[in-house]
Amino acid sequence: MYDHDLDTKGVFAFLRKQCPQGRHPAYPGPLQAVKVFASSVLSGYPESVLSPDERKDFCTMNQAFSYIGVELLQGRRLVPSCYTIRNVLGETRPGDSKSESATTLLNWQFEASSDMVSWVILDKRVFYPENQIMRGPPSSKVQQLAKKGCVSTWGIDPYVFSPEEQEAGFKYFRIVQIGTNYEGSCNLSLSALEVYGLTNDAQNWERK
Repeated sequence: MYDHDLDTKGVFAFLRKQCPQGRHPAYPGPLQAVKVFASSVLSGYPESVLSPDERKDFCTMNQAFSYIGVELLQGRRLVPSCYTIRNVLGETRPGDSKSESATTLLNWQFEASSDMVSWVILDKRVFYPENQIMRGPPSSKVQQLAKKGCVSTWGIDPYVFSPEEQEAGFKYFRIVQIGTNYEGSCNLSLSALEVYGLTNDAQNWERK
């Protein structure tokens, strides 16, 4: 269960420890534990968000409703309790020395699915409305989230689950950007993603 941001108690941290010889859990092969998918790739590698210690950035192309997600493999399923995201760490463009990231994720949904067709919205955050009049100057919360490398953890209300979902858990999870980012584009940028929760199938989470 969650203790602090990017601790070693999340799902992907657990799977990294299960991998032999430091192999990435998304590395293709018989021991592959997860698949990482994204709507598009502008820079970086989607898989890097599961290895926060590598401190690498990932960014999608400028497309509405961009997303990045993870598929649990080998029969694994999870009932999530919270999730952690980290803003990009480096410069978003050459010569950019600002402490804020232009592509900061400020409007998003955290979703889950059992079949990658029907998605359940587990959490929704809107910090930067599209309407310029409603938006006004950046709030202190927006300024905090916009800092390069900012880490934030968000809880999930258990009442969003049906009894069947609470029992079975989910196989797929994704972050979907709704609206635009800090600079007004649709690029989704992250440098880390972690999910915490419970499982009802412990045998599928044991070392293979």
